[in-house]
Amino acid sequence: MRRPIAATALLLGLAALSACSSGGAGADCIDATDTGAAIAEGANDTPITPVDAKAVQSETSEVYYVAVTFTIPADDEESTGIWATDDLDGGTILSVDALAKEFTDWPDAEAAFGITYPNDGTDAAEACVSG
Repeated sequence: MRRPIAATALLLGLAALSACSSGGAGADCIDATDTGAAIAEGANDTPITPVDAKAVQSETSEVYYVAVTFTIPADDEESTGIWATDDLDGGTILSVDALAKEFTDWPDAEAAFGITYPNDGTDAAEACVSG
C-alpha cells in the first residue's frame, strides 16, 4: 500500500510545483549520480550515458529537479536534460524538458501535472551541472 500513498504525495508535491516556482538562484546542488543512472535506464531506443547529474530540491515540496548531462552513442557531444523525482533513492521519475522527453520514456511532467519548462527549479538544476 506504500505506492498509492507515494503516488498521492508526488501528485500533491508536483501540483505545488506547477503553482509556484521552486529551487531558484543559489539553491543547493545535490549529487544525483545514482538518480542519473536510474534515469538512463528509462532511455528509449537511443541509449544515454550520464556524465554528470545534480539535483535541486523544491522549496515548496518534497520534489527534486534533476539535471543530467549525458552523451549518446552516435555523438560525443554532451547534452543536458531535466527530470523531476520525489525521491533521489528510487522515486517516481518524470521528464520535464524537451531532451528528457526525446531520449527517455519517463512520463511527461507537463502533461501529467502542468509543470512547464523552464522555471526557477529547472534553471537552478541546470546551473549545477554547467559549472
